[in-house]
Amino acid sequence: MGNIRIPRTSDIEKEFVELKDGKVKEKSLTHLFKKIVDGDFIEAFPPSEYWMEANFNMRNLLNQRKRLFGESEGYIHPLQEIDIVFGPKTDDIKKTPITAVEAKLFWKGGVPRTARNEGFYAGVGQAIGLLVQGVDFVELWHFFLVLPGEEKLREERFTKGAGSYTAYIDSLIKVLKLPIGYWYFTVTLNEDWMEVECDEKHYIQPKENPFLNAQDGLKMRSLIKEKLNLTGE
Repeated sequence: MGNIRIPRTSDIEKEFVELKDGKVKEKSLTHLFKKIVDGDFIEAFPPSEYWMEANFNMRNLLNQRKRLFGESEGYIHPLQEIDIVFGPKTDDIKKTPITAVEAKLFWKGGVPRTARNEGFYAGVGQAIGLLVQGVDFVELWHFFLVLPGEEKLREERFTKGAGSYTAYIDSLIKVLKLPIGYWYFTVTLNEDWMEVECDEKHYIQPKENPFLNAQDGLKMRSLIKEKLNLTGE
């Protein structure tokens, strides 16, 4: 993806204000990413070869799930909202594989924390939980926010903070052999623009979801495909 600088226009005013004022932070970012992928900012970032859904509510599939699973429904992991769901797209035809993303936003001074004061491990549990939701791949995305007036914190926050977080997550995934992927982004807010940056060398490729080998996983995947009108195996 590289670096994307988006001018502060009416297209992102809602997300910009929410991020700046500390309201609904993860949801603001996921909606922003969907706008980027959908090509709403043609001049800054052309339409991508991916489709994306933000804040995908799995609870809407509850009735269909009961039909598929029957009496075993009471023993199935509760459905959770997925921050981001995306996959490849060709000629506006949405396809599989399906990747689910758990997103966490960090800010607050030199040592980044989430809204719940969580550290580098934030979102790991939720990402693991997504493995039983019928998707092909799962990734954890960490966003590190720099607000207007915090430019002096930038180097410390991202060189020491984000860099060390990546090392810890990398160790967790590799030592525990977790099938999830990982990526981190920096989000800088200026009075006139918003810049999203990422470094592909820190990207951890996810492994194929092992739960798809189970019959329940395949059933859940079929519901998602139907809901999102996806083609492919």
